[in-house]
Amino acid sequence: MAGKAKYDWESLRKLYVSGEVNQLVELSRERTGSPINPPYTTLRQRAFEEDWTEQKKAYYRTLDTKTHTKLTEPSTEQVEQRTQELIDASEAIARHLRLAKALQSVGFQGLKAINIESLSARDIVALIQLGADMERKALALYEPKQQAQIDVEVNFEALSTGELEMVRQAIAKTIPSQVN
Repeated sequence: MAGKAKYDWESLRKLYVSGEVNQLVELSRERTGSPINPPYTTLRQRAFEEDWTEQKKAYYRTLDTKTHTKLTEPSTEQVEQRTQELIDASEAIARHLRLAKALQSVGFQGLKAINIESLSARDIVALIQLGADMERKALALYEPKQQAQIDVEVNFEALSTGELEMVRQAIAKTIPSQVN
């Protein structure tokens, strides 16, 4: 006599493939505490054998296609308005680039006059951070709305005077080569 299946595999597959559950582990007995759910290793093996990940991708591709077909074509007025916005934005970017280059030129000339030996560890860290921020912005890697912020703290107070001097000398070697 054939018994009832131990686990409701079809329901588990649908929950995962549809995205109601993002990770397989969320369906596991270990996570849910429910004996009606399979252990994670069993669940993972079944998902691998039946290629649930590819099914999930196909499901999302289908959703994307359906969503895309529901979108209407923009009107001529909307296209013209968006085109004008892009033109205005490109003109603003060009102005900002010209200003940035002028400011950099002044800044580089000012850097040549700085005596690196007179900088404190805080000044050095501030210069490094400023340079890194400028580089990220210049490479369009800085998107405040989309980028997660990671705070890194360097504690120079724990360094000995000799170690601080080594940091200062290392930076002194790199700054003149970038300025000239």
